[in-house]
Amino acid sequence: MSEANGVVLVVKGLRGFLGGEEKRVKVGETLIVGRSRRAGLSTRRAKKLKARPDWEMVIGTAAFLTVSRRHTRIEHVRPGVVEITDLSSNGTYLDGKLIARETLLDLAEKTHILGIGAQERFELSLARSDVPAEGKGGGPGAGAEGAAAPPGEAAADPEAK
Repeated sequence: MSEANGVVLVVKGLRGFLGGEEKRVKVGETLIVGRSRRAGLSTRRAKKLKARPDWEMVIGTAAFLTVSRRHTRIEHVRPGVVEITDLSSNGTYLDGKLIARETLLDLAEKTHILGIGAQERFELSLARSDVPAEGKGGGPGAGAEGAAAPPGEAAADPEAK
């Protein structure tokens, strides 16, 4: 189920500042979700946020700050095996349940909902790697900014909480 076998993990924003954004995570890669500009999915770099004329005021609000700089780590450990780790002081929710760390083994059969902060929600699923992401010609990660990082690389964030 690795990308070589045609499958990647898809992390799709459902609502919040990251609603509509999507990242694909290959086997062996790690994706950090948070408000740090260095996070692979960053609320601070979110297209919805930057489209607002008042975005500079929004980043100081309590709702925005419920997402930690490095809130959640998502690791595509082995084909179809994904580990989610809460790195925050505000909590990470998987399918409505507060978690510290969780291993997903059933993504081939069903999707899961990840929740962070007051409003950010994501759908986790598997997809064929040869199918482009929604609305993208080259798929996500076609550029260095925000791409999922290999294990260990994401941990070098100087803005880490």
